[in-house]
Amino acid sequence: MPTEGVERRETPAGVRWKARAWDPAQGRAVSKTFGSLGEAVHWRRQQLGAVAQGKRIALDGIGMRIYVDHVIDGLERGAILNRSGDVYKPSARRGIIQALNTHVLPEVGGSRLRDVHRKDVQRLVDKMKAAGLNASTIRNAINALRVVFRQAIQEDKITASPCQHLAMPAVRGRRDRIVGADQAAALIAALPTTWDRGVWGTAFYAGLRRGELRGLERGDVDLDAGELYVRRSIDDQEGEIDVKSFSGRRTVVIPRLLRPLLAEQLSETRGPLMFPGQRAGGPFTTGAPQRRADPAWTKDGLERLTLHEARHTYASILIQAGCNPQTLSKMMGHSSITITFDRYGHLMPGALSEALCLVDAYLEGAS
Repeated sequence: MPTEGVERRETPAGVRWKARAWDPAQGRAVSKTFGSLGEAVHWRRQQLGAVAQGKRIALDGIGMRIYVDHVIDGLERGAILNRSGDVYKPSARRGIIQALNTHVLPEVGGSRLRDVHRKDVQRLVDKMKAAGLNASTIRNAINALRVVFRQAIQEDKITASPCQHLAMPAVRGRRDRIVGADQAAALIAALPTTWDRGVWGTAFYAGLRRGELRGLERGDVDLDAGELYVRRSIDDQEGEIDVKSFSGRRTVVIPRLLRPLLAEQLSETRGPLMFPGQRAGGPFTTGAPQRRADPAWTKDGLERLTLHEARHTYASILIQAGCNPQTLSKMMGHSSITITFDRYGHLMPGALSEALCLVDAYLEGAS
């Protein structure tokens, strides 16, 4: 019986046979240990046959550390998608990879993929909690682990995720602040330059994310049509990228108050970017708008807001103006209306009282 690629090993439990086969798709050897030489040889022949047909070698007995590396590779290549079917945004991808390396692998990296059960994941949660880590950090670590097991299910390596029905600490972070339309106007008016007023005005009155503001070009602004086109985003490490999701590529109407701010900026900027940074016309640094705005707001005694909170303020303005949830979702660039309701449902006034009126009217009519 040929034993090439099969190694005999003496263990406390007796003789074991380790079979290896090279998988070009993964760029590495995959191995598996058996109790008999025949089983090891048979497995190796099967895997070599699979490789000859252009298939990947089965990873059912793979260790967690190796499989996590496999998932990280898929994330970096854009081959693994999020639950909405979109490629992970670079910042989200980096967060997942950091959480896996920092919190997950030190605890379960020595286990096999199929041997990690719910109790093991719960032990990880409890250990992180006992170490004093905050609820958001724990949630992010488990969400990263969910990505791994969701991919394992898709690749038929396991049948169920061990990340279900966990006792998780509650995340009670503060809700992002918003301001009224009059306060938004005051914050914009206090800014010293055309550039500052344009950046913050577009955040307050068009709801663009920071990366979308950095990637906005002059050709994306059509004042005659009254429309602004969100087509790209800029990430610190990866440069120009697609917007957050398919829905993120969108057309936003330009309110009347935003038009003069954009017109003034268009008259002053000459490069392709609408809001260039100070370095050779490239994108502005991520902290530049805040650093420039804070002194002006402090001088005028105005409360400080972030660009992200300006985006939330835009959502509240749309809601107060009477935009329906579907329009709100499209203007915000959300991948689903569920995200819109989860994030901004608390801002929708009269939801409970309106429901009560409708129910009362129906019951009175029926009786």
